[in-house]
Amino acid sequence: MAFDESLAARIRKRLRARAAPPLPAPGQTRKLFAATVRRPAGLDGESALRTNCAKPVFLHDGTIHDHFHQEISMTRTGTTTRSGTTRRGPPPPPPPTPPLPPPASLSASETRFETTRLFSTKNDLPETSRRQAVGLLNQRLAECIDLQAQCKQAHWNVKGPTFIALHKLFDEINEDVEDYVDLIAERIVQLGGVAEGTVGVVADRSTLVDYPLGLSTGAEHVAALSDALAMFGRTVRVGIDEMNDLQDADSADILTEISRGVDKWLWFVEAHQQGA
Repeated sequence: MAFDESLAARIRKRLRARAAPPLPAPGQTRKLFAATVRRPAGLDGESALRTNCAKPVFLHDGTIHDHFHQEISMTRTGTTTRSGTTRRGPPPPPPPTPPLPPPASLSASETRFETTRLFSTKNDLPETSRRQAVGLLNQRLAECIDLQAQCKQAHWNVKGPTFIALHKLFDEINEDVEDYVDLIAERIVQLGGVAEGTVGVVADRSTLVDYPLGLSTGAEHVAALSDALAMFGRTVRVGIDEMNDLQDADSADILTEISRGVDKWLWFVEAHQQGA
């Protein structure tokens, strides 16, 4: 009988040793979890967790959590770790790249009725009016440069019995049109704008009809150049109305002066047709 009691006592002792520890209170779960993870010497935190991951922890809700996955989960959510430091989640995305500054000059089609730059000036015209005036004047500038090139084309290539008269006439027209180009360009700069008069800009913006390249006789050049003068005169008068709408009397006055000159030269050229 004594032998049986001793055997039963040893069995009860072993069963008590294998029994699960009492469930912790809800607020003590982390303390229990931190106490169960030991960091062996020479191992970092994650290696220590992997070393201890075979030991389960009984939480207050009756579930069993694996140390390694619990710790990794806390790291991802930014929970305070057992050392008292806060581990953050993934770094925030980098700030968006700021947009590139606009180019100093846009293409001709983008600046047809507006300017890309406007310099500071003490001119008392409103900035909005000056900006619109500069864009509209740049349109007139392109057409005026086109007209000047057409005058030279006629001057160089006219032939026939009236060569001397027309050769000189076309050159005189060219000289005045060159002055018109300067008047418009300088007015643009006075308003704080940029005079845009390159060949590429002119080719893209001008509304004048292309001058025919195969002409030779005086009559042909008279007809072609009179068409160009008439078309430019019409656009200049449109420009006068635009400047008046912007209350830019000075620009309107410059275009009025140009309009008078163009009408005079149109009269000179057409006279060679009307007498026939």
